[in-house]
Formats: sequence, C-alpha cells, structure tokens
Amino acid sequence: IVIIGAGTVAASLREAYGALFPNAHFIIAGRRDAQTDAVQQQTINYLKINGTQTQYEAAFDQMVGLIKTQFEGSGVPESQWEKLEAKKSDAVSGIVNMLASVYRSYFEETDIQNLYTHYSSSPEQQRTNQSTFINSATGQKLIAVQQSLIQNISAASES
Repeated sequence: IVIIGAGTVAASLREAYGALFPNAHFIIAGRRDAQTDAVQQQTINYLKINGTQTQYEAAFDQMVGLIKTQFEGSGVPESQWEKLEAKKSDAVSGIVNMLASVYRSYFEETDIQNLYTHYSSSPEQQRTNQSTFINSATGQKLIAVQQSLIQNISAASES
C-alpha cells in the first residue's frame, strides 16, 4: 500500500490502513516540509486547474471504493472507512506537491506562469491560442520534455 504524505498525515493513514489490513506493507512517500514558496504554489495552482488534482481525487475515491467492495461483509467498522476518507485531502495535496516539484525540475518560473495562463483560459481561448502557445518557448519546451515528464510523473505517482 502506497501512502503519500508526511509526518502525522502519513502516520494517520498508516494507522487507518493498519486497522483494515494488519498484514499490509507500507511505502511512505514523503513530501516537502519546508515552507512552500511562490513558484511551488503557482505550480500547484497550475496542477489544480489542468485537472491533475481532480484525477488524483477520483483515483483516491476509486481505491477506497474498491477496498470497501473487497472487504464488504468483513465487519470493518464504518468509523475506519470514515478515517480513511478523511485523509483524502491531505493525501491528494501530498501527491500534487510532489508532482509540482517534478514540474519545477523541467520548467522555469516563467514557463509555469505561461502554462497556468494558457490552461486557466477558457476552452475557446485555448483553442484560439493553441498554435501561438505551441510555438512559444514554453510550448516547445513542453513538447521536448513530454515523454520524460510523463515518466517522472508516473514514477512520483507510484512512489
């Protein structure tokens, strides 16, 4: 079982899962404990508006639903499920923070601002400006690093 988070968040998840799965092995993926700086926050904001956070929230919900189904009728108290579900926000924030660090290893502050500006615009504006964006320095960088970025995002998601 992979738990994303740090400190008390990870400990709480480990405790909640441990009550459900006493024989489970845990991998704890830490997240940055230092104060989040402006560029990190801008990157997190970008990951929120581009749908990344929503995808991880849905994945968390699916995982909990799958586990509930597998343990249906096994007498797991509802309070344990509630504990697990209460950790969703912290768990998703932890992975989004890690993914922001991955993005920052590829993109400068200006690139992050350009990505945010492009993807926070309306779908109509995105379509209209797609060619301009793709031909920009940020767009070209995004194309150039896309495969490596996807691999590193995947690796961070699995850790």
